Amino acid sequence: MSQLFQFSFERLSMEDAKIEIEENPHIVLVDVRTPQEFRLGHIPGALNIPVETPNLIEDIIPDKNEIIFVYCLSGGRSQRACEIFSEMGYGHLTDIGGIIFWPGSLEVEQ
Repeated sequence: MSQLFQFSFERLSMEDAKIEIEENPHIVLVDVRTPQEFRLGHIPGALNIPVETPNLIEDIIPDKNEIIFVYCLSGGRSQRACEIFSEMGYGHLTDIGGIIFWPGSLEVEQ
């Protein structure tokens, strides 16, 4: 099967992503899980843009040149979201996989 689109995004482990995030405060973190999952625990500073509603990214992150790290629970939805965001013209995407592999603390909303 031929691929119509060439997706443009990188992959990075959660351990390496944590180092990058600590070194570069301009990285935008996007959690593509459901709002309910997000409230139960997310990486501090992350924005919630569920993969089911990807067009929200254009309102929340209008600059398509932002450096964006995308994650979900285990890695499947983050990959799909990166494909969608890439199709939408976002050019600096990194799939950092699943939050289950995050080596740092999480933020929980009450």
